[in-house]
Amino acid sequence: MSNQPIKLPIDDLIPDIINHIKTEKSLILQATPGAGKTTRVPPALLNLFDGKILVLEPRRLATKLSAERVSQELNEKCGETVGYQVRFDKVESSKTKIKYITEGIFSRLILSDPSLKNISCVIIDEFHERHIHTDIALMLVKLLQNTIRPDLKLIVMSATLETQNLQEYLPSAKVLVSEGKNYPVTYEYLNLPDSNKSLFTLVPIAVEEVLKNNSCPGHILVFLPGNFEIKRCAENLKELSAKYTFEIFQLKADISIQEQQKIFLKSNIRKVILSTNVAETSVTIDGVTGVIDSGVAKIAGHGSWSGLPTLDIMPISQASCIQRAGRAGRTSPGIAKRLFTQLDYNMRSPFQKPEIQRVDLTQTILELKIMERKLKESFKFDSSFENLFPWFDIPSKNNVESSFGLLKNLNAFDKNNNVTEIGIKISEYPLHPRLGRILVESESKNILAQGILVVSLINEGTFLKRGNQSIDIAHSDIQYQIDLFKKIYLKESISSYKKDLIDFNATKRIENLAKQLCHSSAIHFSNCFKLISDEDLSLILLSGYPDRVCQIRSQSKKNISGRKEINLCLGGGAFISPSSVVQDSELLLAIDAEESANALSQSNSTQIRICHGIEAEYLLAAPEGFIQEYDEYIWDNENERVRGYQKLVYGKLVLEEKQIKEQNNKHEETLIKQLSTMWPKPFEDDKALQFLINRVKLAKQKGEKINIPNFLEEDFELLICHICENKKSFKEILEKDLDEYLDELISYEDQKILSNLFPSHIKIGKGRKVKVHYEEDKPPWVASRLQDFFGTLDTPRICNGTIPLVTHLLAPNMQSVQVTTDLAGFWERGYLEVKKELSRKYPRHSWPDNPKTAEPPEIILRKRNK
Repeated sequence: MSNQPIKLPIDDLIPDIINHIKTEKSLILQATPGAGKTTRVPPALLNLFDGKILVLEPRRLATKLSAERVSQELNEKCGETVGYQVRFDKVESSKTKIKYITEGIFSRLILSDPSLKNISCVIIDEFHERHIHTDIALMLVKLLQNTIRPDLKLIVMSATLETQNLQEYLPSAKVLVSEGKNYPVTYEYLNLPDSNKSLFTLVPIAVEEVLKNNSCPGHILVFLPGNFEIKRCAENLKELSAKYTFEIFQLKADISIQEQQKIFLKSNIRKVILSTNVAETSVTIDGVTGVIDSGVAKIAGHGSWSGLPTLDIMPISQASCIQRAGRAGRTSPGIAKRLFTQLDYNMRSPFQKPEIQRVDLTQTILELKIMERKLKESFKFDSSFENLFPWFDIPSKNNVESSFGLLKNLNAFDKNNNVTEIGIKISEYPLHPRLGRILVESESKNILAQGILVVSLINEGTFLKRGNQSIDIAHSDIQYQIDLFKKIYLKESISSYKKDLIDFNATKRIENLAKQLCHSSAIHFSNCFKLISDEDLSLILLSGYPDRVCQIRSQSKKNISGRKEINLCLGGGAFISPSSVVQDSELLLAIDAEESANALSQSNSTQIRICHGIEAEYLLAAPEGFIQEYDEYIWDNENERVRGYQKLVYGKLVLEEKQIKEQNNKHEETLIKQLSTMWPKPFEDDKALQFLINRVKLAKQKGEKINIPNFLEEDFELLICHICENKKSFKEILEKDLDEYLDELISYEDQKILSNLFPSHIKIGKGRKVKVHYEEDKPPWVASRLQDFFGTLDTPRICNGTIPLVTHLLAPNMQSVQVTTDLAGFWERGYLEVKKELSRKYPRHSWPDNPKTAEPPEIILRKRNK
């Protein structure tokens, strides 16, 4: 039966497209949703090229539907002239000239054939969505065009396109615009009081309101974030469909071809189509006059811990809201009902941030490095990695550097960032490099089948529902779920408690992925359930997560909530989720975690959901750099001593620690550092040092040849090293006074010179010893009671009588009554006045008329009370 295609807005632009692409290598095509660009442009180019035409689509469903639609319009089966390829699914033949593929497939294709020798034209559809694979495809095609494939054609198509940056990137590309007719759309927003209702409640209410609205005589398209929401809303609409006589359709990736065709066939019965954002721009459904927009979608991101791709339900941008609403005005005026407030809309970002700025780049960097290697080997490219690839949007430096770091940890890159053989094997698997590394390690141990089940579990986020506290305790969440998955698959008995925890949709996804990986590896799926030892499981997981080793903190540091806290091998902390069955292992591999923005501290913000207990001995298999053995010497502030430890560490985790008891130079070095920092501790003060230095300074000023270091300044380190020699504690240092340490560093000759010229004490009167004070920038001085100087006729002197000592004469209360360097003059001129005043205050003390001849008081030695 002939499927005569209807006329679409893009048809008028086809001649211009053909004429331009004949002469130029690039074209930018802007066409509104429903214009027909996806299905009309590729077949229009069939006769222009000898090679194939690749059409890159952002989603699997759009890829399949587009190929099916074009095949129908060519009156052929899909797989003849037109085929498609998505992950684990391919329909094509030797006659296929147009091939619709998902963007991720393009990266795999160009890895196997860097020159795209059988491809004449690459069409990148829905460029405005800016998926990471879109940017990579654009970059790689431009690279080929500018080097080994100047004949390669490129068409970039989009529903909404900011063309200025793209034109600058593709300077030879002409911009063609297809202005499809748009009818007016009436917008309705959610009232604020209803904003707390769930989506499953809001959708039926909104559908009924739109059904009753005269502005919507046609079908209703409902945008929902994912399959789960579509299924729930479909169930909630059944009663309403009987009341208003409409059919409910679910537009999602896993529907059958028959269901797909029903959605697009004309019908007199109204349709309510529940769709993901695939219907936003990728797929056009005729006859839609009503749109209900949930305002959210599953936005691609990546787990900060696992690095694996994630699809998180998040608000869409204003541009996406406009695209969705526009679906209601393709054939006639329509209505767009938004399940959020106008204020919410106004607060949204105008456009979605490109994925290349927000997703993990590890897999991308690995693929680009392999392509770089192939280009250099085959085509003698000599540019560096940084200069070889012409990024459309340059990713953040931190993101790129962290990807390189992880690939080194996975042994995919060597120390010079060159791809290793392991890296090449990892790239053969359509998985994140962490999981690819696990499969490479599994294959080396002849347990690839078991490894496939492990990575399938991890890739799909496991299948136990979140938020539940586990009542089981086991060594590994992974092994625990493998055992449970096996029971599910073999339909063995499972307790009702565990059944309630299981997400059976997730188990189906895990099974499908595992079967697909088994098929591509020529392995029977049943082999996945063969036993795997704890050692093998630990080693394959460690190969993919060497940077995720953790250690339980001591019980004294238990989290205030009772949850066990852990230290991470790269630094920082986290705690084990109550939902994990791993609660008693000292060492763990943290496979997946979730972050909390509301946590009170950093260590509480990371909750480890999935982990695997690992024995310390297995960690020896980690990549180079993680395991280190070294001696560490630290200062024990409480006991004021150096302690040495022999440590075996994994990153920042201490696996083994032994105290080093024998004294060595490392103890001494640490003690020196501590003494330098805390000086003059452990001594009460360093007056002895000051005393020595000031005497030495005076000696040098007098021209004396004396060889005593300046311990207070440039030779301070010499003194510190001497004090700390063969010691490791302050207690050992205090076995001697500071004076003794100083004396040990001064020769006998220098000590003798210094003592003779600048004594520490002099004798006055009847032999009383008086300390000589030497202070910086002051002349030397002595002090004692006035009566002690009776009979001393002249000022005491030092340095062979060349320096008079400043003499402080003290009253009986030890307060100075006279300071002089002319003691004889004081006896003659000042003494009588002082005597008159002090004799009244201190009548019991001797106040002779002639102090020069008077006897000083006897020296009385008093025994100290002990």
